[in-house]
Amino acid sequence: GNNTSSPNYTLQFSSNSQLDSDSVVLYINDYDLNIIKSIDLLAIGSESSRIQLGAETVHDTVGNYNDVQLTALSAFTSDSTPPSILNFTLDMDNGLLNITFSETIESSTVDLPSLSLLNEHSLNSLFPLTSGEFYFYQYLYMTIFLSYSDLNFIKINTQLAYSQNSTSLAVSNSFATDKFSNPINVILSTNPIMAASFLSDTTRPTLTNFTMDASIGLIILSFDEAVDVVGTFNLTDILLHDDAEDPTVVYRLINSTTPPINSDTITLTLSVYDRNQLAINQLCLTSSNCFISFSYRLVSDMNNNHVIALTAPEGFTVFINDTTLPTLAQFINFDLNTGIAIFSFSETLNISTFNISAITFTAGFSPSSSRVTLTGGDILPENTNVVTIKLSTLDLGEIKRTPILCTDRQLCGLLFSQNFVRDLNGNEFTNPINPLISNIPLILYLDNLPPNLLYFDLDMNTGLLLLEFNEPIFGLTLRSDFITFQNNVTSSRSFKLTGVVSGLTSQNQFNISFLLSIGDLLSIKSISGLLTSINDTFITFDDGLISDVAQISIESIPDDNAIQVREFTPDHTSPQLIRFPSLDLNTGFMVISFNEPINVFTSVSSLFVLENSLSTINYTFDSLSPSFGSENASVGLSLSPEDVKQVKIISGLGDTESNAFIKLLPGAIRDVTGNPFSVTDRAIVIDLIPDNSNPELLYFDLDMNEGTLLLEFNDIIDSLTAMFSQITLQSSLVLFTEYSLTGGIATSGADYNFTVSLSFYDLNQIRRLQDLATNKNNTYISVSGFLLQDINGRSILPRTTQVRQFIVDSTPPRVVNFTIDLNTGHIVIQFSEQVNITSLLINQLSLQSSSNRSHSEEYLTLTSGTPYPLDSHHIVNISLASTDLDILKGMTLLWNSTNNTYLSVTDLFIKDMVGLNIDPILQQNALQASFISIDNTRPQLIFFNLDFDTGVLLLAFDENIAVQTLIINRIALSNTLSGPPLFSLTSDTNLINATINTVSLQIGNNDLNAIKELEDLCKTNTTTFLKVFMAVIEDTNRNPATESSIFPVNIYIPDMSSPSLVSFSLDFNLDQLYLTFSESVRADLVNSSNNAIALVDPSDLNATSYVSPGNVIGSDNAVISINGLKDIIDGFVNLINKLHSLFDT
Repeated sequence: GNNTSSPNYTLQFSSNSQLDSDSVVLYINDYDLNIIKSIDLLAIGSESSRIQLGAETVHDTVGNYNDVQLTALSAFTSDSTPPSILNFTLDMDNGLLNITFSETIESSTVDLPSLSLLNEHSLNSLFPLTSGEFYFYQYLYMTIFLSYSDLNFIKINTQLAYSQNSTSLAVSNSFATDKFSNPINVILSTNPIMAASFLSDTTRPTLTNFTMDASIGLIILSFDEAVDVVGTFNLTDILLHDDAEDPTVVYRLINSTTPPINSDTITLTLSVYDRNQLAINQLCLTSSNCFISFSYRLVSDMNNNHVIALTAPEGFTVFINDTTLPTLAQFINFDLNTGIAIFSFSETLNISTFNISAITFTAGFSPSSSRVTLTGGDILPENTNVVTIKLSTLDLGEIKRTPILCTDRQLCGLLFSQNFVRDLNGNEFTNPINPLISNIPLILYLDNLPPNLLYFDLDMNTGLLLLEFNEPIFGLTLRSDFITFQNNVTSSRSFKLTGVVSGLTSQNQFNISFLLSIGDLLSIKSISGLLTSINDTFITFDDGLISDVAQISIESIPDDNAIQVREFTPDHTSPQLIRFPSLDLNTGFMVISFNEPINVFTSVSSLFVLENSLSTINYTFDSLSPSFGSENASVGLSLSPEDVKQVKIISGLGDTESNAFIKLLPGAIRDVTGNPFSVTDRAIVIDLIPDNSNPELLYFDLDMNEGTLLLEFNDIIDSLTAMFSQITLQSSLVLFTEYSLTGGIATSGADYNFTVSLSFYDLNQIRRLQDLATNKNNTYISVSGFLLQDINGRSILPRTTQVRQFIVDSTPPRVVNFTIDLNTGHIVIQFSEQVNITSLLINQLSLQSSSNRSHSEEYLTLTSGTPYPLDSHHIVNISLASTDLDILKGMTLLWNSTNNTYLSVTDLFIKDMVGLNIDPILQQNALQASFISIDNTRPQLIFFNLDFDTGVLLLAFDENIAVQTLIINRIALSNTLSGPPLFSLTSDTNLINATINTVSLQIGNNDLNAIKELEDLCKTNTTTFLKVFMAVIEDTNRNPATESSIFPVNIYIPDMSSPSLVSFSLDFNLDQLYLTFSESVRADLVNSSNNAIALVDPSDLNATSYVSPGNVIGSDNAVISINGLKDIIDGFVNLINKLHSLFDT
């Protein structure tokens, strides 16, 4: 322009030449050039272009600056270079396409559809943009905001723009021009440029709105971008809720469908099943009970970004209520056999509004067509679109009875009256548009099944039989002779009708009735347990008994699947006594006949009486057992053993026909239908069979605990005729151990059995036999014919049999009493039964002086002894060990009377023959002795020992001794077994020790020296003998010892100690030296040689004088006298004085 207010631009980065000249060349750089090109009306031609040099822009060579002025261009060359795209980037996350150009573009010329994105590796990926917004910045840069549809299309195209390598660009020359209208350089699709950079889509899709049309069953989900419906959509992740906050019903869609198209919208067509399930659960009936939720797994976008989950249920953006009227879609099928009709409706119905009586079956759609309107039936109480109705039996029967109706598919249409049914939204049912199609069953199952008997009723008083069927039957086709009655489902008793009936009702109804013939009734009653009550009244029949109205014959009911009667009226007529055919007293059996079949099991024994002709002698039966009679008019009754016994023992009753009458009282028995005998009546026996058989042993029981033997016979025996010796117990049938009884006590009287209490002797003898009667396997009995007789004097039959019931001995043995004999040293114990002496433990027995050991001053537990059995091993003699006997005799209280002699034993003391430990006698409650034999046996010397070296003499006696009674001078020593005693001990000998039966004496020095002086006495064991005289000592019971014979020494120890000088004395008057020794010495053996005796000064050992003995003038035991020393001694005055002084000391 020609003024400064016109568009202009001041160069920023251009450069000029450096030559001094009147011309300056300016080089406009790209930055300035692009800005100039971007300014409208600037530099578009010479006419519109001016240049202005600012002050001091340039100066001449002398420094003069230029003037400031606008100068017109003298020449202008316009831009003829086409622009180019240098590079581009694509941001799929934000939908941005950024393009860099080589120069400024004229924005008004941009044509976006001339730009295409493509994958150069995929020929089908080319996509021209359709729309969008763009802007330029810094003149060379263009940003295109891809339209929503273009962006989604690109995302949907799985071959395009998923990576840098799959993103290229192509443009035509119409895409844009520069300011001088130079069209952009073409980029061909065959040689596109690849994106300089590529940002993939990382944004998760979001649900923007959702719509539900309940009328047509559509759910539309709209997202903010395209989603991969084909590859990632998960239908079952959609949950529908009845409440957003606290849902009680949640339904997961199962098999609804959506078109396989990737888009930003998912259109779901609800399946019939899903729609019905929603309706059944009354879900999504209105917008107030229809909320949706899903997880991130519902669907992903095209770059596999999961949708943002809708975890909190939300209501639909748009909800269209169901206003469609339900109608019949199709009458699917009707089965005339089962009465089941199935209808399919256009939608789920509210079954609670279903009105079966609004349905009419018609043979056509004209008013005159045969029709049946339903009156009832069964329908499942579930809201559904497919309804199954089971017609009532009456309605189905009525349809079958109605001519023509439903005999063909086209003759079996439906009509619906008002108020038939509603859907769950309350929409009233509307009749189909084309009932000739929808109201005719697609399938009609004609009646091809035979009729079934539903039940039957029977009146046994009138004989009326009623048969009820499941459909109408044709009565004239009845064959009553095909009917069989039986007493249970599988038939153990039965009767088939003869075919003679009367009173037949024959119409095409569901039932038929008629009367049984009299002959059939009586025959039935003769069969016990048949047609007497509802529990034994069942019916079966053969094929062809009767046909239905379609002429289809009923099939048989086999005898193993009979039908039980529904209503039963029993026979009420009481039976009558006819005769008394027989009474057999041999077998205990009688037969009684009535006028009709009798139930023998209803007999009441106490109402049957046997009496004589005058009724003066009678017996009321106690226990009759039914034998036969449930199937005829005669009953057999077995008499109990007690009944037979009483009849046999009552004199004048039942021994001849003339005194054997049976009398029945009211209620004695009932017929097979339960009617009681109602009068009192009697009949004489026709055939009486008396008892003529020998009794026989049936079985026997043995109780080894109580010692009883029970023998049971088949007839009444007289126990007074018993001979016990004819009973033998044995261990087996062959190669047995046996024992015959010797006695016993038997129960008295006449009976089928008798019990023998075994004698104590027999019981113990049996127990002694280890292989007999210890268990059931080794217990047999053999009885001879002489054992017993019956009450008629007939002997029993011999028999050998095994025990029936065996009771092992379980009672522990016990001590009955005991005695003590202190003379023999024996304790004799009597037990309650035989004991096993080998099991005796002597150390488990104690004696005590009181019944309570804690109060006993003396007690003794035995340590040893030898037991010996006495009298069948129930008495044991224990020989006490001498040590125990000596200890016992040494006590002062324990044995001297029964009042202070008690016995206790532990349970280990002894066992019986079956190994039971004895019943213990506690030390706190000991058993008193029954007898004591006081010791009156005099003690005897049994041996003696002599230690001649120490002078100790030991005497041993055969029992306890009272040491204080010892008389020492009654003990004498001898040197031979037959010689007289040579020396009797004196009081010089003392008692030094004692035991219960020994004394130890220390022979005094005087006695010992005296013994030693006697030649050949106690010098060796062969010269050492001893004798004690009468009463040398007493035992503890004051019995004096007997005088013994002369005993040889038992243990002898010779004198091995040398004598020693004990003292000496000098008698100067008598000129004698006295030497005293420790024991007796022999004077004739004194050594008289020199130096044999030395006199010593104890204060001066050097002052020693050896003395040669003079004459030994004599000896007295241990003292030797020597004289003839005077002359020798006189020379040693000092020594003598010293010796004298020493002796004085």
